[in-house]
Amino acid sequence: MCMDCQDCGGSSSINNPKLFFTQTEANTPLNFNSETTVLTLPVVREQSLQPVKLDSTVQIVANIALGLTSYSYTVLMRLYRNGTLLTTKTLTQGAALSLSLAFTQVTSIPLTYADTGGPLGTSTYTVTVQFSQRSSATVTTAAQSRALNAVVFGV
Repeated sequence: MCMDCQDCGGSSSINNPKLFFTQTEANTPLNFNSETTVLTLPVVREQSLQPVKLDSTVQIVANIALGLTSYSYTVLMRLYRNGTLLTTKTLTQGAALSLSLAFTQVTSIPLTYADTGGPLGTSTYTVTVQFSQRSSATVTTAAQSRALNAVVFGV
């Protein structure tokens, strides 16, 4: 979705940046060792060399099973432009304890990125997450609340 900050429909300029955004609350289970697309956002650059500031967050919910003496897991969050990897954020959680109860751990992965190398026209930004390491098959994860915002500035 695009929002021209002055609702004029004209081209972006330093005084008239454009906001693009997407967000969802949908629960998306993450398969172990598989990259899952959780957000996709088309963004339009109307001038060459326009910088784009991207902000994103993905809430990760981990279910930790009863009876573990320790647990750990890693989730990778990646940002792509038109299929080209721009950056990766890593979330690693864990503890050594004797679990007498199963529990759920909720953590968010934040991301801010300034993209100054994108082409003129429409670029598609994609956020993926990958549940990449776990100490036990009884540790499961899902992506919940998530958002991706892009502001296109003039040059």
